[in-house]
Amino acid sequence: MIDMNEIPDMKWPPRVVAEVALAAACAALAVLTAFVPDWIELTLGLSPDDGSGEFEWGVVLSFAAAAVASARLARRDWRRWVRATSLG
Repeated sequence: MIDMNEIPDMKWPPRVVAEVALAAACAALAVLTAFVPDWIELTLGLSPDDGSGEFEWGVVLSFAAAAVASARLARRDWRRWVRATSLG
């Protein structure tokens, strides 16, 4: 287990920052779509499912899956970075 007190006082790698930002953005869009599903139709002027809501739930699941995947990648890359910098 990584001790938070042993993390080097350095900037995080840009890749980890990008993955965390992507995870946060996807999570926010998943929540937005879950609570305000009409934003897609209002923004794009399209109704791909003729108002049934199936498309919006597909978007929620897609954004949620992307958020989880990106967060896991960020965690993996961050752990690799900590190990590499603490062994140096």
